[in-house]
Amino acid sequence: MEREIREECEISLDEERAELRAALGFPERSPVELVGMLHAALARTEPDHTLLNAEEGRAYDLIGPPPPSLWELVLAQGRADLTALRAAQFDRGRG
Repeated sequence: MEREIREECEISLDEERAELRAALGFPERSPVELVGMLHAALARTEPDHTLLNAEEGRAYDLIGPPPPSLWELVLAQGRADLTALRAAQFDRGRG
């Protein structure tokens, strides 16, 4: 798509992009890094929030398996600590 725009327009997209990026204070990043950041951002929002395609109004496809829900991550350490405490109490009760 970018190639088509470059062929149709006489302006330099690279210069325009660099000027806009500098005005917004964004660092220069490679396309590979930008795609990686996009995937990371999508993974943080799925499956609780779905990004919609503006043209068709449909949800984007998931990128890979959905990550665990935030509540699972938050409660995992607490559950592990509780299990350890119960095991320690059980061992004291036997000893």
